Amino acid sequence: SSQVAGSPRHRSSSHALLPRSAGDRGSGRGSCAAMSVDVVCYWEKQGADKLCAVHCINTLLQGPHFSAGDLADHAHRLDAQERALLQGAAPVESSNVDATGNFSIEVIMAAMRTRGYICVNIENSQIVQEIRNNPSTEAGYICNSHAREHW
Repeated sequence: SSQVAGSPRHRSSSHALLPRSAGDRGSGRGSCAAMSVDVVCYWEKQGADKLCAVHCINTLLQGPHFSAGDLADHAHRLDAQERALLQGAAPVESSNVDATGNFSIEVIMAAMRTRGYICVNIENSQIVQEIRNNPSTEAGYICNSHAREHW
């Protein structure tokens, strides 16, 4: 999923984001800590669809945890919350998913929270040095390419 400059979905920048276990910040425990050569990694091939956010988080979580419908539900909940905060003045077009199934980072973050992870921007000045010093303590990373419109 990518945000095009000027698009209503352009609320996050194109830096990497990382999921962290909510209660496990910096502990070094991760799902890949004890990998062996016999480990098979789960991966979803993307077709012509724009559902790369679905494939991205399922690959990160190593299983088919989310469908396009699941992420659409998160997008609609976020849209409703935004309309409520703006007292109905929110744009009619969703800023969390477009007609092609291109989901925003806010949708990914909401979905990951349901699995016990939090996503933070790695360019956050309060944590960037910690991550650079020890990147292996994170559970994983999610990157966005605006040029390729792809998670």
